[in-house]
Amino acid sequence: MKRKEGIIRYLALVGRADRHQIANYIIASPITVS
Repeated sequence: MKRKEGIIRYLALVGRADRHQIANYIIASPITVS
């Protein structure tokens, strides 16, 4: 449902967050999306 929000947050993480936080988001992403 919140795929657009997820993409926006992902892009924001890519722009601001460290690689560790981005990696954690990628790991948690499928759980949040599903």
